[in-house]
Amino acid sequence: MVLLSTAVAVCGAFEFGTCVGYSAPTQSGIERELGLSMAEFAIFGSVLTIGAMIGAVTSGRLADSLGRKMTMRIAATICVFGWLSIHFAKGAIMLYFGRTLLGFCTGVLSYVVCIT
Repeated sequence: MVLLSTAVAVCGAFEFGTCVGYSAPTQSGIERELGLSMAEFAIFGSVLTIGAMIGAVTSGRLADSLGRKMTMRIAATICVFGWLSIHFAKGAIMLYFGRTLLGFCTGVLSYVVCIT
């Protein structure tokens, strides 16, 4: 059980890292494929922080009411929807939505999972 719990916590840290580091190496591909301007891509890179602020504010109450494990499960489910919305995005709004969801998850996971 300890190994399983550790694996789940490591997945939370992995998700945090992939969300934060995703936008830099994909900039040219996303701009070219969706026809985004530099300013639109800059918004895509920064809305993660807005979602993380929302997730950080709500994470304590979620963890207290649902428990840490259930909060991690919910955050992981929301994270999957965030990645899917980025993957299937046809425009900037869908990218922003998915990136905000990923930010929410990183804000929640930074409280629930000990990342450092």
